[in-house]
Amino acid sequence: MALDAGVRCRCIEEGKAKPHPFPQLLVIDPVEGPILKPSATEAQWEQHFEWLGDPKICKHGGWIVGDFLGNVVLAENVRNALRMMEEKTDDIFPVLLDEVVVNGVHTGDAVEAIDAKRVLDEVERAEKLLPRYAPDASPAMKDFFKKMRRLAEASIATGNPIQF
Repeated sequence: MALDAGVRCRCIEEGKAKPHPFPQLLVIDPVEGPILKPSATEAQWEQHFEWLGDPKICKHGGWIVGDFLGNVVLAENVRNALRMMEEKTDDIFPVLLDEVVVNGVHTGDAVEAIDAKRVLDEVERAEKLLPRYAPDASPAMKDFFKKMRRLAEASIATGNPIQF
């Protein structure tokens, strides 16, 4: 079980991606990204997902950033570290706790781009507190925060959500 996340590039929105098989059905949802209108058939959805998953969809392969964040054990360790920091300081980490490391295996959901600045703020505060309150933090935990910083920055830059 793993937690992966990514931020799509803007090539689809900017018309720089390869043509969609059903452009009349394509909608850019602010949270879910490229989706089809409700009238789309199951066969059209299958072709849409093939198009979306094509590594040659654009020069970025559709993603400006994509990362393996960790497994369920790392997510639990990050949750525990964040909760300990909340208990010992006045800091809180609602987005990281409730939307990112909620269980370590969620998929198909997202942190909206409007919340990316909050994610970045929480990551920056956690990184500052980590040496004091979790001095034995593993390299994987430190790497988790670096990856979340990169994802939040990409979301802010593109206006696209962080998708899990």
